[in-house]
Amino acid sequence: MTDHLTTMIKNVVGHHNVRETDVSTVVNVHGGWFSSLFGKLEKGKAALLAAFRQRYTYAYLWVDDWNADLVKEIKGEWEPARDNLFRVPQNQTIGSLYEKLYQGKWQIFFSDRPLELSYDYASFAKDPSDVELLLARSGAQVVVVSWLDDAEWFVGWQPSTRTTPSVS
Repeated sequence: MTDHLTTMIKNVVGHHNVRETDVSTVVNVHGGWFSSLFGKLEKGKAALLAAFRQRYTYAYLWVDDWNADLVKEIKGEWEPARDNLFRVPQNQTIGSLYEKLYQGKWQIFFSDRPLELSYDYASFAKDPSDVELLLARSGAQVVVVSWLDDAEWFVGWQPSTRTTPSVS
């Protein structure tokens, strides 16, 4: 399963933009200046989020206070789960959501069931082992962690993730 999901991520965002990490179920997505030309990497990242959203019933977005305007915008419209953790509405398109996430410092969780809410989501995953721990404690099948300015991501998944999402 790990190889299939890694291959799918590489196919969507570009092979040169994905680096494996010391955790077999976490990859690093980072493009150089060439990958950013013409927005190809950004389109791939949006497509990856859309594929995960299509596959999983639940999506939750944790947004750091760094994104104060976005937190303020969604606070009244989305179902809050915890401080700065919101359930993404089913009718929210990932493309329009991704356009608002350009500042980075967010984590989006995809799952077949509601997240474990006793966990403190305010601790931002800074390395692959943090991502692995975040997945274990949240109960999510997939998590995407965006760093400052949305320039780099970690994409992690539970080893038991059943199927690879399709990309349309």
